[in-house]
Amino acid sequence: MPHDLLSAALDTLESPTSPAALKTVATGALLTGIAEGLPVPRQTAWLVWTWARTAPMHRDWHLGERLGSLPDEAVRQDALALLARDDGGEDLRELAVEVLSGDAHAGHVSDEAILSLAERVHDGSSATAARHLIAAVHRARGLQPSMLRMIRDRWAASVVSDARENAVLLATEIAEPDMAFVERMLADPSADVRLTLAHRLGLDFPGGELAVGLIEARLRVESHPDARAALLHAEGTLIGEGRPGSKRRRS
Repeated sequence: MPHDLLSAALDTLESPTSPAALKTVATGALLTGIAEGLPVPRQTAWLVWTWARTAPMHRDWHLGERLGSLPDEAVRQDALALLARDDGGEDLRELAVEVLSGDAHAGHVSDEAILSLAERVHDGSSATAARHLIAAVHRARGLQPSMLRMIRDRWAASVVSDARENAVLLATEIAEPDMAFVERMLADPSADVRLTLAHRLGLDFPGGELAVGLIEARLRVESHPDARAALLHAEGTLIGEGRPGSKRRRS
C-alpha cells in the first residue's frame, strides 16, 4: 500500500497537467516516505528537486535534508550548476547547499566545484552558502589544508566584510594553528569580523590557547564594546582552562 501511494504521488508530480496544489501534496507525500525510510520510486529525487526549483516549498518539510539523503547524479550536477550560475536567488542557493551537504552528495563534490564556488563569493549570502558546503564536504571526505587556507585567505582579503567574517569561520576547519591569521583578523576594520573571531577563540578556534597574548594586545586598543566584551570573555575562558597567558584582568 505505501508503495502504491508513493507511485501515485510520483505520477502526479510528473504529469504536466497536475494542478500546482496537487503537486505540492504529492511532494509532501514523497518527502514523508523518504523521512520514514520507505523505498521511494527511482525518479523521486529528480522530480521533487525540479518541482521545488519552481514552486515555494515549506521549510518545515526539511526538503534539502531529505533530498540530500537520496543519491542522484542528475540532482547533484543541477544543484552545482545552479550555484555556479548564482541566478536562482538566496532561497534556491540555500536549498542547493542543503542538498549537496547531505550524506548522499557531500563526498562526491569535487575540489574543482568547491574552488569555483569559493571564487564566486560576492556577498554575505554567497559566502555563507559556500562555507557551509565546504564544511560539509570536508567532513565527508576531507579537504587538503592548503586548499582550505587558500580559500580562507582569498575571503580574508575581500572588500566584503561578510566574506572576511566567513573566512574566520572557515578557519575553524583547519587543524593547524595560524597565529599570523589571528593577528591579522583581530585588526580587521569591521567590528563584526573581530567579534566573530573573538567569539570563536573562546570556543573552538584551533590553537586558541596560543592567542592569549594577541587578545591582550588587541584589548589595549579595542574600542568597540561588543568586540571588547567578546575578547575579555575569550581571554577569561582560555586562562580559566589553564592555558598559557597572563592572568591580568581588565575592566
